Formats: sequence, structure tokens, C-alpha cells
Amino acid sequence: ESVLPSVNLLLGATLFIAISLSSHASAVSSNIVIYAVLADWLHLLAASLWVGGMMYITTTYLPVLKGKSSAEQAHSLITLLPYFSPLAIAGVIIMAVTGPFSATIHLTSWEQLFTTAYGRALSVKILLVGGLMVTSAIHVSLIRPRLKREYHKYTYAVAGVTFNQAQQVKLREGRVTKLTRRLMGILRWEPALGVAIIACVGLMNVFAGTLSPIAVPSQQPTTSHSTAYNTTLKTTDNKFTAKLNVNPNRFGTNIFTVTVIDNSTGKSTTNVGVSLYTTMLDMDMGTDTVNLRPDGKGHFSSPGDLGM
Repeated sequence: ESVLPSVNLLLGATLFIAISLSSHASAVSSNIVIYAVLADWLHLLAASLWVGGMMYITTTYLPVLKGKSSAEQAHSLITLLPYFSPLAIAGVIIMAVTGPFSATIHLTSWEQLFTTAYGRALSVKILLVGGLMVTSAIHVSLIRPRLKREYHKYTYAVAGVTFNQAQQVKLREGRVTKLTRRLMGILRWEPALGVAIIACVGLMNVFAGTLSPIAVPSQQPTTSHSTAYNTTLKTTDNKFTAKLNVNPNRFGTNIFTVTVIDNSTGKSTTNVGVSLYTTMLDMDMGTDTVNLRPDGKGHFSSPGDLGM
């Protein structure tokens, strides 16, 4: 039985190492990657001491106290919680050191706290940690000392030292019950903030890529200027003349424009249908069809692709 806790501790530390090596901390410059991973590992260790301890108290310790009297609950709380305080304080101190250190590594400016998804998740996490520190300080510095004092007064009254014993016992018991319920209520809700902090850490790993600007490929300068292609042809029955314009006349998408002139009147007409068929001469790539539509200006126009 004495070996099992040590094994669990070793497995937990190993798990934190694996998480740190696969997190955004390992994606920094090789010059500081060791420090970044170590800081991330210590941050996880601190969270396990602080948040993990609170979750254990809520899920395991408090349910055991349900069947006991208020006096027994108060005695147990003021006896056990002081043993958890050093672990929680150590976790807070480690997080206070490693948190800003990691932020300076990953953030290049304070504006990223608000302009990137990673920064916004970090901002929410900071607020949650601050809220958790405030609630912890309230029950450690205010509620727990008051409960301890009232419990000692209650036990003093129960011992029959004071005058009018029954009245004093009832009064002290009521105060002990009130403070005990208040303290247990805070202890039950504190882990909710811890879970929210863990969720923010997960989002920070997801959004770590938003810290690096997406590289936009530079546009290669063109070595030659393409000019529009123009040609004129007639139908086989000589009834119509078609003027073709291909712009910009290069590989890729082009705009095909055709003006159809009725040879009998010498004016353009749109009462016809116009289709273009393109075929690559260098290799057999089939024939592409571009159906042109009237543009409302006496022409037919439509985009189409030209092969190499």
C-alpha cells in the first residue's frame, strides 16, 4: 500500500511531461524550448496541487461529512483543511511564476491578449484564476478562522463552563452550523472555476496557431505582359461576322467576348447563340465548351479557362 501512492505520483508526473511535450510550449524556438516545456510542466503540476486538491475535497471528502452533525463537520473541516493549505499555496506561487513566463514566451505584444483567440482564452483564464484566488482567500482568511473560533466557543459552552448552559450551547451551535454550511458551499463551487480554467488551457492549445500570422505567398512578378487576343471571322454562309476578344489571353481564366454583326444590315445582333470550343494543340486534353451569354450591350461574354 505504501508503494502505490509513489507509483501514482510518478505516473502523474510522466503524464504531465507527455502533455507538455505535445503542447504549444514545444513549438517555440529551440533556444528556449527546454525552459518553455519545463514551465508548462510546472504549471500543470501547480494546477494539480491546487485545482486537483479542491476537486478531491468536493468529490470525495465533503460527501463523507453529509451524515455527520454540524459540530463534527466543523471539527473535521478546521482540522483537515490546514493540511491542504500548504499544497494550495505552493500551487498558487508556482502558477504565479510560470504563467507570466509562458505568456512572455508565446505573446509578442500585449495586444495579442485581445486580438487573437489564444490571447482571449488566456485573458479569461487569468480572470478565472483571479476569481479562484479571491474565493480561496475568503474561506482561508475569513470563514475558516471564524468557524474555528465559534467551534471552540461551542465546545466551551458544551463543557458547562458558562452560565445558562443550554442557551449558550444553542447559540454557539447555530453559529457553527451557519459558518460550516457557508464554508462547505464555497468548497463545493470552487472546483467549477478550476474546471473552467482547465477548459481555457485546452482552448489555448487549440488556438496556439492564431499567434503566428499566416504566411501569404508573395505574388511572382510576371516576366511578360499578356495582351488581349482579337480576331474576326465569318460564318460559313457569310450571313454573320464575329469579332472575338480574349482577355488577358493567358493560361487560366479569361473573359471571352464576341460581337456578332449581321452582314445584311451591318449592325450587331444578339438574336443568335454563340458557343466557343477550345482544344489544346500540344496534347490531347479533349475539347472544352464555353457558352457565351448576351451582356446587354450588344455583345456576348462569359469567363472560361485556357489551357497551357
